[in-house]
Amino acid sequence: MNHFFALLSVESNPSISFDSVQGYFEKLSQKEIFSIEEEHFSGLVFDHTSKNARSKAFFQRKELTLIGSVRLDIFEELSAQFPHENFQSHEQLVLALFEKSQEKAFDILIGDFSFIIWDTKNQQIFCAKDQIGVRPLFYFHKNDTLIISSSISAIRDFVGLDQLSINQKYLAKELKNYPVEVGETFFNEIHRLKPAHYFSASAKDLSFIEKRYWHFTEMDTRPFKTPQAVYDELRRLFYQAVESRLKGVSIAATQLSGGMDSSAITVIASRLMPKENLHTFSFVLNEKTRAFSERGVDEQATQNSILEYAQLHQENHHLSDGFYYKDTFECYDKSDQIMGGVANSDAVWQDSMFKQAAEQGVELMFSGFPGDEGISNPGGRYFFEYFHQMDFAWMFKQLTTQPYVFAKQVYRYLSARFSKVTLKGYDEIQKNRNLLSPDSPFYTELKDSSFSFNSSFRQELIDKTFRAHSCLRTESEGLYASQYGIVSAYPMADLRFVQFALSLPMEYFNPKEFSRPLFRKICEGILPDDVRLQKKRNGAMTLAFAEFWKKEQLKDCANWSIRNSLGLFDMNKVFPADAFDLINRKVERYKIDYMVEKNRVNHGK
Repeated sequence: MNHFFALLSVESNPSISFDSVQGYFEKLSQKEIFSIEEEHFSGLVFDHTSKNARSKAFFQRKELTLIGSVRLDIFEELSAQFPHENFQSHEQLVLALFEKSQEKAFDILIGDFSFIIWDTKNQQIFCAKDQIGVRPLFYFHKNDTLIISSSISAIRDFVGLDQLSINQKYLAKELKNYPVEVGETFFNEIHRLKPAHYFSASAKDLSFIEKRYWHFTEMDTRPFKTPQAVYDELRRLFYQAVESRLKGVSIAATQLSGGMDSSAITVIASRLMPKENLHTFSFVLNEKTRAFSERGVDEQATQNSILEYAQLHQENHHLSDGFYYKDTFECYDKSDQIMGGVANSDAVWQDSMFKQAAEQGVELMFSGFPGDEGISNPGGRYFFEYFHQMDFAWMFKQLTTQPYVFAKQVYRYLSARFSKVTLKGYDEIQKNRNLLSPDSPFYTELKDSSFSFNSSFRQELIDKTFRAHSCLRTESEGLYASQYGIVSAYPMADLRFVQFALSLPMEYFNPKEFSRPLFRKICEGILPDDVRLQKKRNGAMTLAFAEFWKKEQLKDCANWSIRNSLGLFDMNKVFPADAFDLINRKVERYKIDYMVEKNRVNHGK
């Protein structure tokens, strides 16, 4: 992933220094590989490769310049529109498409990307971001200056904390454990470009409006007339999703948690590349951390089953059983450096794994996220779709063939519709997790959208797959990975794979035999049955030593006196139990307080 930093100014040839920006990226072992400086626009591109490793042809075409990062899934298909050209990079192809169709070119891009296109002739920029939001793009707009970067921290270092104020509403949502808006960040003045959006701005006045260029549209899956034809097509799309991300990569790795998603990706990758060049990384317990785990189990048995089934090299399987940080505050400092303050869905817990992977020369790391949200959803509410569609034929069939099951379905649907939530009792859970002061004006203003009722199960799957969390987590993982020269990759978010799967009749998600039915069927011939049909109710966590880590954080923070400078914390909060869930919230309060103190100069609402 390329990092980037750009400035558009109304002022002609503003006197600025990029020293702080270059210094920031150099700390992350990123080197400048391309730069441009014109009358109103300046831009820099950074990567882990050596300086001048890429020609200007990668980023320029006639009067157009691209500053950013692009990986297209359909490079060959789009290149076919230009039979007499030989593109040196995906960035150059995007410029050719933009030259041909202007911003309508964004409609046909599929892949992971965030970029700025500078049009010298018209003195205008266009910024765009991929449909899931895998690649980061942030912007700061004040007076006559627009700053755009792949990093909040780079913007913060450039403008200075005296130009920023802490976003108290954003923090209030974190304290109440409510979902945040995808465009929000820790600072009021720094915004995230939303997934599937673009904006344009002119050097004349810098005014702009974000516009959505893509919406999920159902595909016509009727040509696949049998379930077998559907599953065959899904397997083809799954292989394609992995293969397209492997192009140009010599050494790859997977985060092998032991779950079905990461296991299936590991097996497919092993069939598409030399096995000796594929590494696997897993979080596991050790003798010390096992004592802190409630059930004392991890996923090593499943991990080993996959290694044996895929005939992978055991020496390329790397166990992660702890972090490299000397203490909690070093961990918080790393989070602040990479994410620029408090970040929802912060993937700092992945940092040590990426560091370990870099030592093996890994260039790309596969993740199974966001499988559970979409394609490998358990399917428990599949029948909502039939009530939503008022499908009386289906209802009659259910009533006559499975009257007891149908009665339960009617009760669950009407109960959820009446209460407007799909997880009963979650409001009580949220009360225990709440850290926000009752005196805060945000206390009653904020509304919880967690587990909101959606009568359409299809729309629920779409919303979950493309929700803010998908963008925030993939973006964060990518930022941590990139400091080691590693690209994070998400086949389960491949637009072609997801769009086909979520366009199918919802009966494919019916868990009549087992939960996660669609994905289990896709994985026939990909996974061994002991993994494919696992129930996975053993209590193992993805981050196996999570309980140990949280308790260590509590210990390290014992001498940290919470300042509560913004008056947001409920200082009278009493946690009723020592459950892991509530320990996690105790730790969150320390982290937020530490980040506020580190970044606080001005603060507002």
